[in-house]
Amino acid sequence: MTKIPGTGLDEPMVLVSVETNESSEAMSDLLADGCGLTETEAALLKLFLEGRQFAEIAEIRNRSTTTIRNQMQSIFEKTGCASQSELMRLGYSLTIMVGSIGTVLETRSRPHRRRFDLLRDSGRTLSVEMAGSPTGQVVISLPSLFGHALTPAIEQQFALADIRMLCVSKPGTGKTDTPANGMSTDECVARDIEAVLDQVGAERCILMGRASNAYLIFLVAGLIPHRIERACVVNGVMPKTFEESAHVASQWTRSLIEAARRSPALAGLILRSGRRLMQLLGSKRFIARMYENSPVDVALTEDPDVLESIEIGSLMTTEQGFEEPSRDMIRAMSDWSDYAKSCPHKITLFQGAFDPNVSQTASTRFAQAFPDACDLHLVEDGGGLMNYSHVPMIVDWIKRGTTPSRRAGSSSRTGSLRPLA
Repeated sequence: MTKIPGTGLDEPMVLVSVETNESSEAMSDLLADGCGLTETEAALLKLFLEGRQFAEIAEIRNRSTTTIRNQMQSIFEKTGCASQSELMRLGYSLTIMVGSIGTVLETRSRPHRRRFDLLRDSGRTLSVEMAGSPTGQVVISLPSLFGHALTPAIEQQFALADIRMLCVSKPGTGKTDTPANGMSTDECVARDIEAVLDQVGAERCILMGRASNAYLIFLVAGLIPHRIERACVVNGVMPKTFEESAHVASQWTRSLIEAARRSPALAGLILRSGRRLMQLLGSKRFIARMYENSPVDVALTEDPDVLESIEIGSLMTTEQGFEEPSRDMIRAMSDWSDYAKSCPHKITLFQGAFDPNVSQTASTRFAQAFPDACDLHLVEDGGGLMNYSHVPMIVDWIKRGTTPSRRAGSSSRTGSLRPLA
């Protein structure tokens, strides 16, 4: 604190600057979406974040101060804030974080990455990120809850290997619109992939996914088998028939599994809580806690590009709300065994020995149950984020064309593969 010249006052003074209008609206929108606030609560929160006192808000809203205090108490409970100052700090921290994300890709050098949109039927927009070589081998990747696993180093690795990685946002996530004309989400994903292939002039592609979209890879491979050359899932979540939550090391994932089996609303709450926890702790502490049983994953928290990718990806998947990500997670943790039973392709599965979200037991049982649809590789030094830590392994699989043949229903063990630096 210091004296302000010309005031005639000897006491130390504090100058407080409060931002209003656009910043307060952005903050209230973020918190309303992430914490499930009502329209009334969102409007009240906006006034509060503009720096207005309860009495002033009561006058503007034509309500009693007591009513405003009760409504604010509901906002405190939903956002998990214990005081007005904590709520204000949360709001501004979110605005700073999200505001900076919008310009991340423009301000950094990303010579091997670009984004484009396709106009689909009924005016739908389909969002695609292209990484690697613009004329290379076509690989289509579907995002997990952490979005697309892309960093400058990974993009360069794809470019050097002459791989054109087309990362397609699923309906209701990122900038991709929800299905039109009563089409199901599954059918929409398949048709969107065909539209991307037609756009780049490719008859077929390699299809890739990770974690929660394992079920979707098997499903899409069955819906458009003629457009799929090969398919791969990294760190895939297994059907509930093969996975027991007690065998999962990650506490957050165990909670998500149980929530997904109980109700969509509860699953959405856990996802919102996870995103809020990442915002409060920071991505480094959040990832380290979630993957604390996996040394290779914890080591990734020292790479700022990986952390940035996960932050941006998490926001991308929930940009339109939590309805679609929640539905996707529930599907992932249901019994989707029939998709494997009817899949005409043999899907390669890479599972990490230290993956805290999926047990090796579940992966092995699943592969043995569907030997014609699964080609399992247990990676001895792999964790739960192999799309970041084991890029050379993935590139090698893409370029090699086939995996080693072996007896149906068995699995192979991949030794120490040098992670991407």
